Amino acid sequence: MESRFKQLILTLQGSPSAVDDGTFSELVDTMMRSRKVGRPPRGQPLTGIYKEICDRIRQQLIQLLQDCIDKGRLETAPTWGYQLR
Repeated sequence: MESRFKQLILTLQGSPSAVDDGTFSELVDTMMRSRKVGRPPRGQPLTGIYKEICDRIRQQLIQLLQDCIDKGRLETAPTWGYQLR
């Protein structure tokens, strides 16, 4: 999974103006799957407040990633996620 993070980040850094929201969405989806917050119990979709929380987190992550790319603060090292705090 770490290599997929790096690949997506390098894509975003390569030409941020030409990157569509799909790349940001894919990166956020990958991030959300890497933590328990975005993973419901097996065979069950997120519902109610949990879905709303994940949707809001997802939108915030997309905005933070776009801001980091615009400011040149996103790195490919595993520590790049700490910049979002």
